Amino acid sequence: MGAAVLEIDPLVSTSGAAVAGFTDGEVVPEYVDSETRGFVKVRTSADGTGVSTGSTAGKGSKGNRVAHIVLNIVLAALLALAAAVAVVPRVTGSVPLTVLTGSMTPTFQPGDLVVVRPTAVEKLHIGDVVTFQPQSGVATLVTHRIIMINHDAQGNVETIQTQGDANNAPDNLLIPDQIMGRVWYSVPMIGHLTNGRNTLLVISALGLGLVAYAVVLFTKKDVEEEAQND
Repeated sequence: MGAAVLEIDPLVSTSGAAVAGFTDGEVVPEYVDSETRGFVKVRTSADGTGVSTGSTAGKGSKGNRVAHIVLNIVLAALLALAAAVAVVPRVTGSVPLTVLTGSMTPTFQPGDLVVVRPTAVEKLHIGDVVTFQPQSGVATLVTHRIIMINHDAQGNVETIQTQGDANNAPDNLLIPDQIMGRVWYSVPMIGHLTNGRNTLLVISALGLGLVAYAVVLFTKKDVEEEAQND
């Protein structure tokens, strides 16, 4: 076999019958060390009754394993980010919004992404963070925390009052129609990247990341197969 055999300490002891027909120092292609992905090297004992095996994999293989782990982590992070900012909001009817001011610090920072899920006002509670229109019919949206809920004689929600965590004064009373929904979850510091025209850039970057991962993965696989066939 053309591949160089590295001199390392034996890894596994087994019976001579397991590698019958192989001589001392010969590489056994049928045996591959699962940890290092290297072939094993036969080492007979002094009396010829037993053998030990050592991996032919070296530092390069360890580096490949580390790179593979890193790539998997990057892929998982990209998939999670794509799901959080695009997939989950779309399939649940939620709306991703960018925090533009510091009125909700330290809960949310400017640039954070909040995903707002439509919620019936009857299911809202004091302490919930909601997104609302300060003026009915106006496109401007504000995301603040509920500090008071007022009900009418029949127990229906009549008005809701909110206040930013960093603000010293409460907002004007809101009627149910002004409430757009409750904040479901947030993604720190990703809001500006996904805001407006930048959304296309983020999606493209995620796509390129996945393509790059696939190229590296298949290239690595081909190199390993060639090395095993040498």
